[in-house]
Amino acid sequence: MNSIQFFNSTSSGSDKKASKPVVIQESLTIANGTGGVLQPLVDVPAGDCAGYGGQIVNKGCYDLQVTAKYLDGGDCDSCTVDTLTTTCVTFYVPANSVFPVPDGFFVKLLVGTVDSNKALVNNTTAVDVSIYSAHAPSCNGCVAAPASTPAFDGGRVTVQGGAGWSTEINGFPTGGVNVWLWNVDNNFNLSLNGQSIASVQEINMEEGKLQTYLDGGLTADDLIFTSDNAYIFGGFPYDYPSDAVDPLVKVNISAAGAVTVTAWRDDAYEPVKFKNGATFRTLAPVTDECGTNAINFGQSDLESPTNAQVRVFSA
Repeated sequence: MNSIQFFNSTSSGSDKKASKPVVIQESLTIANGTGGVLQPLVDVPAGDCAGYGGQIVNKGCYDLQVTAKYLDGGDCDSCTVDTLTTTCVTFYVPANSVFPVPDGFFVKLLVGTVDSNKALVNNTTAVDVSIYSAHAPSCNGCVAAPASTPAFDGGRVTVQGGAGWSTEINGFPTGGVNVWLWNVDNNFNLSLNGQSIASVQEINMEEGKLQTYLDGGLTADDLIFTSDNAYIFGGFPYDYPSDAVDPLVKVNISAAGAVTVTAWRDDAYEPVKFKNGATFRTLAPVTDECGTNAINFGQSDLESPTNAQVRVFSA
């Protein structure tokens, strides 16, 4: 006698959403003498899916420093707008080993060779490095890499009494960094990662006050208009309205380190220069997102009082 058998209609895994895995598989050879500078093993373009977990294979005689850029702030709720922030995490991979990548969504992995003290050092033999990472997104789409360096704006800050002001930013915007100045009384200095934008220590803007800084042991020069050698705002920069929307002086530091300075006159911004031969330097921004850049604004108080308003923001 024939029988009919009915099977349970709910099979294991039938309630899972079909989802294409996100796979990241990259390799890199760190050539002799180059491992002292971090190099990209993974760099996910903006809009592409971030990696998650995985393992790094180090086929070399050197331990590796891995600096990873992780994302935070995403969820699977379609009714919310994700605001992703980035965090850089550093870990170390022993020589000739397979090492797990810490769990989390990453968009960049930088690698370099280190010595026994975990300090970056140039390698004397080549090192082959590879990564394999795969995960299935748990919600629609995937966690996508954001734009390389998010915009920032430090707002308008009042500096006075010879006090300095500084800020740090992660990475460096493609369009550079703007530093805007209002009602400067009457001098300033500005540096990126400890290097002054000028070949002198102090930039003077008030006519007749340069000797004060020179007598005080500083190198200094006067900032004037390029076209006619006139002083900015008639040589009295502190009279510029502190509540003006537009600044008196604009400084831009490009991603290549070029410094461009202009000043307001007759409803327009004109190039400026130094009166006595000082020059603007080419600086060295740290352009990788996992690096930091320190911007410092200061004023010598040899000629008191000192005041200024400063705004630092991405161009």
